[in-house]
Amino acid sequence: MRYTSNGFAAICIAASLAVLSGGIAFASPLTDAFDIQDYAKAASLALPAAGKGDHKAEAILALLYAEGQGVTKDTNAALMWAQKSADAKEPFGQYALGMLHYTGAGVAKNDEEAVKWFRLAADKNLPEALNALGGAYTEGRGVPAPDLKEGLTWYQKSANLGDPAAMEFVGSAYATGVVVIEDHKEAVKWFRKAADKGLPEAMNALARMYRDGRGVSKSDKDATKWFRSAAELGYSDSQFNLGQAYIQGAGVPKDSILGIMWYDVSSTQDNPQARLALESLGPSIPADQMRKAKELSKTCTEQKFKNCGK
Repeated sequence: MRYTSNGFAAICIAASLAVLSGGIAFASPLTDAFDIQDYAKAASLALPAAGKGDHKAEAILALLYAEGQGVTKDTNAALMWAQKSADAKEPFGQYALGMLHYTGAGVAKNDEEAVKWFRLAADKNLPEALNALGGAYTEGRGVPAPDLKEGLTWYQKSANLGDPAAMEFVGSAYATGVVVIEDHKEAVKWFRKAADKGLPEAMNALARMYRDGRGVSKSDKDATKWFRSAAELGYSDSQFNLGQAYIQGAGVPKDSILGIMWYDVSSTQDNPQARLALESLGPSIPADQMRKAKELSKTCTEQKFKNCGK
């Protein structure tokens, strides 16, 4: 189970911004701006709304200031807006204030205080707060001691509410048999739910289940389909895995140029497996093929990983 990748230690303000619109229970131009990560537009919408007492906008603005997304970074302003929102008992404001205490943005780091605010928001079923509590217990941060079972309980609550990151975490628990009885079919169920919501980590996990024949019938074709979906979202592990599929001819026609292209794309995102694969293959690949693969890789990255190799 990848506790460190989805647990408390990985919960940060930048990640909150990346998934923010999924955790706020209303649709608006503000959340639409987050969908496309247009933080400048989001800030321009949040500022006047927060000034008029919109408590959700106050919480959003707090995180924007904390990270310097769409506005000049200002941790004091972040703390002010988060406190206003939290004092109004807005769940996302309570969560945002907890994040500031956790990261020490505008206030001294205090895990116990962070957990207090996370718990208040979790009591109102805010998925981000449920995940944060799950991570707190998993990592033993702000709680008496690590408690994997309690941590999974909070993630499960979030997963039941439809949060894709929590779904992927629950899937990982069943895939590895940590805390729960190992159950690959149950793991596939949760990975698929999260993958269908567009989470690349879950797409990669589901692809590996198909590749290895765990919880589903082994299918290189289905594995490659999910690796590609995540690779096109910029997920470097899947880019590496897709490159490996082309090198081996697993689920796709064998093609060393496309394989090297995906290895190189993944390597530019600092994926160590991809770097090692390139170093290993390099001497055996003709110079003209390597040059072509590198050109395709550059184009792929410029096209934000869409229509690569065409």
